[in-house]
Amino acid sequence: MAAVALAISAGGALSTLETTVLLTVDETMDALRKAEQVRYRAPGA
Repeated sequence: MAAVALAISAGGALSTLETTVLLTVDETMDALRKAEQVRYRAPGA
């Protein structure tokens, strides 16, 4: 998604572009590691 935003803004289609960083790469990787340990079962399964 970031690549699309950069391509559009570089082409001049947008006058302003604002992004919000939600997680760093390290935080994302840590969350993915922790998610492996979560046991989830969908309702009704």
